[in-house]
Amino acid sequence: FTALSENKLEGMESLIDQFMQIKKGFRAKNHDLLDYHNNKFDRDFVEFNVRISELEGAMLQFVDHSFEKISSVSHSLDLLHKFQNILQRESLKADLDSKLKLIFMNYGLELEKTQQLYEKLKHSPPIPRNAPPVAGSIMWSRHLLKRIEEPMKRFEENQNVLEGKDAKKIIKMYNKIARTLVHFEFLWTNAWTSQIDEAKAGLHATLIIRHPDDNKL
Repeated sequence: FTALSENKLEGMESLIDQFMQIKKGFRAKNHDLLDYHNNKFDRDFVEFNVRISELEGAMLQFVDHSFEKISSVSHSLDLLHKFQNILQRESLKADLDSKLKLIFMNYGLELEKTQQLYEKLKHSPPIPRNAPPVAGSIMWSRHLLKRIEEPMKRFEENQNVLEGKDAKKIIKMYNKIARTLVHFEFLWTNAWTSQIDEAKAGLHATLIIRHPDDNKL
């Protein structure tokens, strides 16, 4: 909770304030730990832990709500990384680990959408304004590849999430889409390269010639 107060996560102000009040109240009781005849510290410490557990429950709800508001896999991974750096209590870390598996499942859905988008637009890709057809098509395919490639690199940092039957299906789908996009770029590049010789021949053509009938320029 102290780490939370130092990092100032938006929306957690009330939880941090509650923790500070609980800690302040516990310290204000000035327990004499050397007085082993007095068990007031034990009772107060149990009460302190109960209140902290309740606060952890509220924090888990906040974490769940934070992820519900995010639809992007990349943004979800950014948020998860931020929480993992701050929340070190075992009960909270276990919940964050389960979030990673859920994000990976959502990544699988995002792969399906990317595949559908590619199949829909591969014959006439959306090209940025003023971009040549070849360059524009390659830019589009690279954008799709980057969209699926960057999250996968981050998932690979945690091998546990890549295990299991469902995970294998997602990995297989990723490899298939990535190969398709790379091949798409190769086809456009190869078609452009094959036209270079034709373009060179045009550059060597004479610009000014005489008319065959009157011999005028």
